[in-house]
Amino acid sequence: MQRKSKTRERILLAAKKLFSIKGFDGVSMEEIANEAGVKKALIYYYFPSKEDLFFEVWQRSIDEMEHAVLKPIQNEGPFMAKLKKLLRSYIDFVRSRRETLQLIERERINIESRQSTLWEKLGERYSEFVERIAQLVKEGKLAAELASDLDETVTAQFIVGSLSSVDKNQLEEVANLILKSLTKKE
Repeated sequence: MQRKSKTRERILLAAKKLFSIKGFDGVSMEEIANEAGVKKALIYYYFPSKEDLFFEVWQRSIDEMEHAVLKPIQNEGPFMAKLKKLLRSYIDFVRSRRETLQLIERERINIESRQSTLWEKLGERYSEFVERIAQLVKEGKLAAELASDLDETVTAQFIVGSLSSVDKNQLEEVANLILKSLTKKE
């Protein structure tokens, strides 16, 4: 049983690496098999299709991002402490998990153009992550620490998009700009 688990994990890690470099359409199951050191048929034993394999890689990547970015703010006190911790956690995630971020950002754009229930689920999973950040924005508005006219979802997308797409050497500066642009002016 443990050997099966290790093989499955090797396949997932190989797929994640290749999907992050080449994207879903740029990778074949044969390439994933070679990277994982297994026969292509064995991949199909664990994952009926390339889409199913990608779905699991995507789910795990979003879980990893949520754990790295949102878990640290769970026990923070006041809103501003949470917002600063969120920005710090996101910066740490971007710097330390480039492969995961690259996979998410590369395919997030493609998800919207694909027409299937599976791809819709992938988009929904990403939207859930953004919505959790939107809830934090709502908390800041209720605490009167953010402008009341901010749209929570747009603001959450602004935070995620700004930190995900900037050069990693400019993350601190961008985080400070986000903080300054969101906080209520007296």
